Amino acid sequence: ICTLSLLVVSCGNKGGEREMNEYLSAFLNENKTVFLFGKADVNTILEKVEYKSIPKYGAVIESVKKSFATLIKEDSPMCYALEGPMTPQGPKAFYGFIDVTNPEELVKKLTKEGYDFDKDGDLSYTEFGDLCLGIQKDLAIIISTNEKRVAKDALQAAFDKCYGDLSEEETVSEIIEKEGDFVVGLNVEAMYDATTSMAQMDAKTAEKMKEMLAGSFMDVTVNFENGEAKIVSKNYFSDLLKSKMYLKTDESAALLKKLGHGVPQVGFAMNLDMDKYPLNNLTADEE
Repeated sequence: ICTLSLLVVSCGNKGGEREMNEYLSAFLNENKTVFLFGKADVNTILEKVEYKSIPKYGAVIESVKKSFATLIKEDSPMCYALEGPMTPQGPKAFYGFIDVTNPEELVKKLTKEGYDFDKDGDLSYTEFGDLCLGIQKDLAIIISTNEKRVAKDALQAAFDKCYGDLSEEETVSEIIEKEGDFVVGLNVEAMYDATTSMAQMDAKTAEKMKEMLAGSFMDVTVNFENGEAKIVSKNYFSDLLKSKMYLKTDESAALLKKLGHGVPQVGFAMNLDMDKYPLNNLTADEE
């Protein structure tokens, strides 16, 4: 489990068929049901928590890291995507994207660790429980799903998406390129589709919701520095969706006049004064 876990988190960039950001961009372009995507710089986080000093596990992590150092790009962040719809067991599927520097030796290494690989053309793949792992050229993909699937077919379909056209959505590119210990991108329209049944709405309401959510994204970046967690979130909402939001700029707010000088440690204030827009009440007067 430790070996596989470290493999999953060791993905990133290298000179090869494509950059990892491009693989993820193409995958998102070909899979419109992905509602959450991003990357986690797990190796940097491990260094920040001084993993070598962790009793018992520190030495194990270090040993596994060294054993895979020449096989995968272990100093690059993990890339991932979650596919909808949501089910009681979680998302339909989780995808992890891994940068491989030596695919043949990686298969040999994992085979020695006890994983049985099959081969179909240039695709090497293995399956264990609800997980399957495929290695092809300079890319490896791991899939976790709660649905029945043929591992080879699911993996090849994922690889094919990664080899497709890059996303032309500028917001997607901006989010993927962001730096951070954690980078999370949320496709608002896909998230709504993943968690809400459009079939329960009348046709006009469903059409209006899709128009309002189209092209809307959110992102969150998290960085850990010197005992602090710095979290920054940004909304990329459509003009129509922004027009329905209740958060507005008020530079004359009374609260701002009461602030003194100095560096704040923590602060929070909110004043909610809004009209209600029930999701099932976006009728002709909203058009």
